[in-house]
Amino acid sequence: MEALPGGLQVIQAVVPLAEMLSYATNLKSMTAGQGSFTMELKGYEPVPPNIQQQIVEKYQRSRAGIEEE
Repeated sequence: MEALPGGLQVIQAVVPLAEMLSYATNLKSMTAGQGSFTMELKGYEPVPPNIQQQIVEKYQRSRAGIEEE
């Protein structure tokens, strides 16, 4: 996190894309519509085993026609 003149803050972070899906909405809510962000691809990483299992189970449910909760 870096403080800029005028009370601005710059935050640089590396996060999974899945965590960014609702970020724009959350940022607007937290900053009364004043915040902005940019994203760039850093690279690809293996999915952790617990998340991989969730993805596989979700796919299998979709193939079986089971509705999501």
